[in-house]
Amino acid sequence: MVSAPRSLFLLVVGLALACAVPAWGEDDDDDEEGSVRAAGETVEVAEQRPSDWVEPVSTSAAVDVVAVDDRLPANADVADVVGAGAGTHVQRLGGWGDYSVVTIRGSSARQVEVYVDGVPLNPHGSSTVNLAELPLDAFERVEIYRSGAPFELGSSAMGGVVNLVSATGQVPAPRLEITAGSLWTGRMTVSGGLVPRRTRVPMDLVLHGQAFSTEGGFRYFDDGGTPYNLTDDRTRTRINADITDLGGRIRFRAGDRKLRLVVQDDLLSRDQGIPGLGHDQAAATRFAVFRNGLLVELTGQAHPVVRLRGRVTHRYRGERYQDLDGEMGVGRQDSRDRHQALGGQLTLTWIPLDWQSIAVGAEVHVDGYEPRDLTRDDPSDGVRNRVSALLALGDDFSFAEDTIRISPAVRLHLLDNRLLGNEPYSGNAVSTDALPSYAVFAPRLGLLLRPWPALAFKANGERGFRPPDFMELFGDRGAMVGNTELIPESSWAWDVGLRFDVPANTVIAGGLSAGYFWRHTHDAIIYVQNSQRTQVPVNFGEARVGGVEGAIDAVVANAVDLRGAITWMHSRNLDTRVAYTDKQLPRVPRWEVSASASVYWEERVRVGYTLNFTSGNYWDATNWYLAAPRTLHGLFVRSRPGPRWPFLEVEVRNLLDERVEVVPRDPLNPDDGALVVQPLTDFTGYPLPGRVVLVTVSGEFGP
Repeated sequence: MVSAPRSLFLLVVGLALACAVPAWGEDDDDDEEGSVRAAGETVEVAEQRPSDWVEPVSTSAAVDVVAVDDRLPANADVADVVGAGAGTHVQRLGGWGDYSVVTIRGSSARQVEVYVDGVPLNPHGSSTVNLAELPLDAFERVEIYRSGAPFELGSSAMGGVVNLVSATGQVPAPRLEITAGSLWTGRMTVSGGLVPRRTRVPMDLVLHGQAFSTEGGFRYFDDGGTPYNLTDDRTRTRINADITDLGGRIRFRAGDRKLRLVVQDDLLSRDQGIPGLGHDQAAATRFAVFRNGLLVELTGQAHPVVRLRGRVTHRYRGERYQDLDGEMGVGRQDSRDRHQALGGQLTLTWIPLDWQSIAVGAEVHVDGYEPRDLTRDDPSDGVRNRVSALLALGDDFSFAEDTIRISPAVRLHLLDNRLLGNEPYSGNAVSTDALPSYAVFAPRLGLLLRPWPALAFKANGERGFRPPDFMELFGDRGAMVGNTELIPESSWAWDVGLRFDVPANTVIAGGLSAGYFWRHTHDAIIYVQNSQRTQVPVNFGEARVGGVEGAIDAVVANAVDLRGAITWMHSRNLDTRVAYTDKQLPRVPRWEVSASASVYWEERVRVGYTLNFTSGNYWDATNWYLAAPRTLHGLFVRSRPGPRWPFLEVEVRNLLDERVEVVPRDPLNPDDGALVVQPLTDFTGYPLPGRVVLVTVSGEFGP
């Protein structure tokens, strides 16, 4: 297995020391700028700066912004937050802490780009991002862009963008949180920060660490993989579903608005079992990952109308997959894959007038992938590399007293495939249909009309582009096999919508949004499941997704929080092959509904309820296997005696212990009246857990 290096454990030890010693330097009782306040407060670093919070009513983007605060359950994760938004759908391999990915408006998971503080984890859709690996409580907010992602992110993602944003200008008070619950689940998170006193240059250090473990052996219904045969139905216990991970995050900042340096590093070590399908479990298959992400950023504003930002990033990901008994794939597997990426970004913003902002950007990424098959005498076929570049120009201008805003942008994507190498066995060049290099223009236009400050009408049109990633081309892991014949996919998309914010000083505060979207995809890369439940990516000719979405976010009388989202999607495969034409796209549900409500009193007591509904969706491109619809309820109760006291929270997930659903036996002929009991599953036959109870104690500490 891939083991965590010594530096990872030193990080957690250092984090504990940081929380215990909240400042260094001379002892001084003066309350000067940069000194440390009492625990429970935040420390303002350097000068007061205007908030960079994205207001949905002031941008043409179709965006949701969710604060990571007390409105969420203590054990909410990134998947919970993202999955509750309009137009989003989260696919999981199991319960809390399991592998989870997000799709937006019927996209694939790879078509969604995930950013941390504006740095892409999968630039140009170079991989899927496991949301379970990202600690939600290390961030201040989550931004979900279904269209119109900001220029500075440099994204032409076909399926939208998720951006996790850390608090700027603040250092958190030392905090410790411990959770224990069902399935022998436990988690501990610790965070804090340091601020030096009396330094010439303002600086701070923020740290966050997390340890998580679960046995994961929940009970579930198994139909034996034979929906027509009821004699082999039974209830079983999930095996080989344990997860252990340890992660940490360090951020150092120095400087002020004129010149600021940020150095940030993320570490994660994760080991888990791969239990396989519900009717054919794997007892010994294992997967482990070690991930490290380094960011060095320099921002400057020497002149009031000119801003410059430069970034260098390095990402490393080592994965170890072991299936020595051939339980998951077509034979024995023991692989150790290495992914590395080096990237640089430079953005110049010029604000010549109060109503205009012009930006120029350039990026370069070098991605490397080395698969190593340890079952062979010569385990490596060498490193496969891909070089990509991006040149971008954008403008943002308004007129008529800021009631009309226009945001055009154009991006030129350059892709060099000449270092991808040959096919694993034949030695032929990768994909006779693929070009050695690509140059793709991706224009975008956003329009915003605000006749009143609280009401906005929006429209966006954009082109998306994504080349197949290394795993799609060369992957061979368990039930997923690559396809070297893949070519890049692209799309044209547009949407229209409105946003209304309730004026201030009313009993109800919040906002309401609604919109219609449409996307036409060319050469769409979709995983197709065969009769052996092996997933193979293929290019479909064309595909189309359209739909309607709506969301509400409100606070009533400073005592009730309400959030809700509903999405209806109509997807169609336009491939000319008879088996696929005019069929619903795999894993794109027709309906998605989420809602949450909580009642609170001065943050001493909060009682919250959540609901998530997903309609049945097909696993295969021929629309033969229809996964059961599911409605999951949740409840949490939190109590805190006083503002400086720790809080105690009890959360119940899948409150009604839903594990099965009655569905038509034959989805191709639902009117024959024959019904069967089907297990609740999510991703290609992985069952979902029943009721889970989690108990959390959390509090701030320090002098």
